[in-house]
Amino acid sequence: MKSPCSQLRWFGLMILIGVMGCGSGLSSVTGKVMYKGTPAAGAVVVFHPKGASPESPRPTGAVKENGTFSLETITTPGAAPGDYSVTVVWDAPATGKKLKKGMGGEDEREAKADRLGGKYSNLNTTPLKVTINPGSNQLEPFQLD
Repeated sequence: MKSPCSQLRWFGLMILIGVMGCGSGLSSVTGKVMYKGTPAAGAVVVFHPKGASPESPRPTGAVKENGTFSLETITTPGAAPGDYSVTVVWDAPATGKKLKKGMGGEDEREAKADRLGGKYSNLNTTPLKVTINPGSNQLEPFQLD
């Protein structure tokens, strides 16, 4: 006789296989990131699902020259419907300086600073919150300062 835990695992696996066979279940999500009225080209947005485990996938998007982004979850376009906290990191341009020899003997490159000063990079303090609905989502622009 199988234990209740074993039966529960098989049930969970069957649901996962069923969901994977029925399409991605992800909603399309597009948005825009502006910094003081200018597109934040090169910034990276990460959507953190409310109440998710550390192993849960995080939908992400790279901000294009015009400030727009589209989310992908792993390699599939879109994000699951639900509530999210949003982090944004926008690396400063590299100066190309080499710092010193690293542990492996190679030169270590200069660490890039976040142009936003870390204001939007911390999941616990970011002021950016959104809800993704089933279907197509065009988010209000994120106006960063």
